[in-house]
Amino acid sequence: MARLFLLLVLCVFVVSLAGSELVIDVQPNVISPEITPQLVINCSITNNEVQQLDLIKSLTLSRYNETIRDFDELIALDSLTLNLKQFVRFKYSQISFGNRYITLILHNPTQFDARIYKCNATGDNSEGANISLFAKKGVEYETNSTALIEEIRRIKKDENKCSFKKDDLSDSKLRSRVYFSGSSDIIKERIEPLTLKCTFQVLKTDQNEISRLQSLYILHGSTMIYPPSKSCRDVNSTDERVVVTLTSGLKVMCDTKTDGGGWIIFQRRINGKVDFYRGWKEYRDGFWDFNIGEFYLGNENIFNLTSNGQYNLRIDLKYKNNSFFAQYSSFKILSEKENYKLNIGVYTGDAGDSFSRHNNAFFSTFDRDNDESSDNCAVKFPGAWWYHSGCHRCNLNGKWGSTDHGKGVNWYALSKFNSSVSFTEMKIREI
Repeated sequence: MARLFLLLVLCVFVVSLAGSELVIDVQPNVISPEITPQLVINCSITNNEVQQLDLIKSLTLSRYNETIRDFDELIALDSLTLNLKQFVRFKYSQISFGNRYITLILHNPTQFDARIYKCNATGDNSEGANISLFAKKGVEYETNSTALIEEIRRIKKDENKCSFKKDDLSDSKLRSRVYFSGSSDIIKERIEPLTLKCTFQVLKTDQNEISRLQSLYILHGSTMIYPPSKSCRDVNSTDERVVVTLTSGLKVMCDTKTDGGGWIIFQRRINGKVDFYRGWKEYRDGFWDFNIGEFYLGNENIFNLTSNGQYNLRIDLKYKNNSFFAQYSSFKILSEKENYKLNIGVYTGDAGDSFSRHNNAFFSTFDRDNDESSDNCAVKFPGAWWYHSGCHRCNLNGKWGSTDHGKGVNWYALSKFNSSVSFTEMKIREI
């Protein structure tokens, strides 16, 4: 297996305070020919500020050019006017931006795109002096010749030979479906899904014309990839849960079915395989394993979402093999400066209201005690939550399966303090 790569580099010339950080992220950080469907480069400022800069004037995304041994500017954003300039045109790409971020999505990336990418922030400090700060990350390139590649090439060669099925609904109307599949066992070798095109032509019996059907399918077990969407409300799928990349560059899991769908899931626990006893930074930035199905989207991401719109909150729970839900008429959390303070509305549902008591509480972790209790609630009842003066009536980031008093994944109206719920899903949807 030949392996060509650029060394992953992360240089941030910022003395970072909590909540003040210049960030560049690349997903994935290893691309492969014929396999990687897209490369996402996101340049952003968390919490809308960067240490040392009082006034942010611009963000610039660039990448390293080995020929000139310097960085070529790709995109520049004037943060004051939101004027965007694109210096390099890509054949298959998508750009999104906001007050403090630029996201570049390169579809079907090649070895040429395996470079070091740099995010620059420029502006003035408190004394009026101009300052430029930057962060870098690299993308590796990997070539291999596994059974996966051979299977992909075989499928691409025969991509017009799709299986075809017709269901007669009536004498005059035909419903046509196109099916396209490869070896699921081989495709599952890769985490990144694969896009392939399938076409089929059919002559309708009651019309003197040929209809050409064309579909895009993803082969990765039963997983399908979706184009970037502004919201989970824009995602339609036969699957109940799908992972999509929003136009902001944020990867989320959508619930497409519950109560009409359109939910962005920000917390999910199903089997306890992901450790939720983590510190402030990890809960700020988020942690996830979409393959396992357990994750926390990150308070900064939740803040950015809920500060730009009005949302409902729904919490789905399972306890003793029965399903319950709690829904709140509004939901938002404030910024990191305000310790991600919780604001929720009126309760409805059948799970019982164990969350309203936490309204207006600050988020706490074992290394950041923001609760009003004399104890550090996140240590006393291992977790991370919006703890109040009496610590909690629910603790959905608590210790999985615990029956110790108050230490489990508690929802008091169901589990009391001496047992745990066996499933949690917290999700938001635009009103």
